[in-house]
Amino acid sequence: MPVPERPVLFSVRDTVAVITLSSPETGNQIEPALAKAFREACEAIADDAGVRAVIVCSIPPDFCIGGCLVKSAAPDFESARVAGPLAQMTLPVIAALSGTVADQGLELALAADIRIASPDTRLAMRQVVNGAFPFDGGTQRLTRIAGPALATEMLLTGRELSADEAYSRGLISEISPDPRARAEQIARDIARHGVLASAYTKKAVLAASDMTFEEGAHLEADLSFLLHGEEEREEGLAAFREGRSPRMPARRRRTPAGDQSSPASEDGS
Repeated sequence: MPVPERPVLFSVRDTVAVITLSSPETGNQIEPALAKAFREACEAIADDAGVRAVIVCSIPPDFCIGGCLVKSAAPDFESARVAGPLAQMTLPVIAALSGTVADQGLELALAADIRIASPDTRLAMRQVVNGAFPFDGGTQRLTRIAGPALATEMLLTGRELSADEAYSRGLISEISPDPRARAEQIARDIARHGVLASAYTKKAVLAASDMTFEEGAHLEADLSFLLHGEEEREEGLAAFREGRSPRMPARRRRTPAGDQSSPASEDGS
């Protein structure tokens, strides 16, 4: 089957970046060209100081039916990974899901922070059943999100979950008849907040599963201290005193490591 000319579409509108898997005729299967374009989109987002939230979606009907490495005799895992670059983003990531979300496609979806699914969404991780093994963080993220019992069952049996069951088990955050529109609404709500506070929140939440409560509390205190004196915190306090909505800095952001990013270009690219 021919590879589409643009397997991934990328755009930035205002402060929200959108990565769209655009190979519906293949079920948005992750093949080398798509993986490369996806990683390049992630790099572009990291370089754009105006972006405050990220949406990952697809051209329906399916979000992603999986990857093509299961059929390869000599798989190149490094060049095929897409979930890792997404998970490494400090910005909040919202995934809009529909149809089949399977195998590496589910690994990619699990790398997002918030997952919105259409009622027809079906989730499965079938690599083991097909004689392969997850390589894009699937065993780790699925276990952390769904718990070891469900993760083990899904991995060993290839069991498929409906949207309703995935929601009840915590794999998705919400079911919506229009997950793309709902994801955009959530992304724009988040984008109005302080970018550092959002990044620190994501950092603390993700670290919680690997820390004791005391360690997590120390990290929380450290991040709260780092926010002191930042422009966005001062604006938040001023807005509270004046009884108005905060007007957060629009074109600059700092990473959680404290490095100042350069202003983004005026066209938002």
